[in-house]
Amino acid sequence: MEQLPKLGSMNGLRSFHDFGRANINRMDCKITSLSADCSSFEMIHSTNSKNIRRIDEIQEVTVNDYVISKYNKKWWLAQVQSVETSKNELVLSCLHPPGPSQTFNFPKTLDEYSTHMSDILCVLVETPTIDKRNTHRLNKNQFDDIQHLYKNS
Repeated sequence: MEQLPKLGSMNGLRSFHDFGRANINRMDCKITSLSADCSSFEMIHSTNSKNIRRIDEIQEVTVNDYVISKYNKKWWLAQVQSVETSKNELVLSCLHPPGPSQTFNFPKTLDEYSTHMSDILCVLVETPTIDKRNTHRLNKNQFDDIQHLYKNS
């Protein structure tokens, strides 16, 4: 089970008795499970990056977007193949190798998998540079922002 990062105390948390993880960076809290009112607490501070964008809802992701996904304790550059809105899942096609790296390629054998939105760290604002050999390259700012976000996730 994934552990949430330790960011200190959340004022007012003791009055809540029902907790749900809305996404990777937000927890929804209710006084009781039947309460209509819900309060949200941000667990990971948003990034002000021009290179990557944190996402809160699956509707913010579209087919062919490049995302950074967490899988097997590593981060992966992947391209979105389909969006399963009802399941809150994405089907991704992973590029190799896993991060940390600035250059990636699609493997000869397709590496697709389905993942929950909570495993998506961010969407790239700009697509990676793709050269004549179909190598995908992250610029230094994209790479640095991804590394920082991954270390703090």
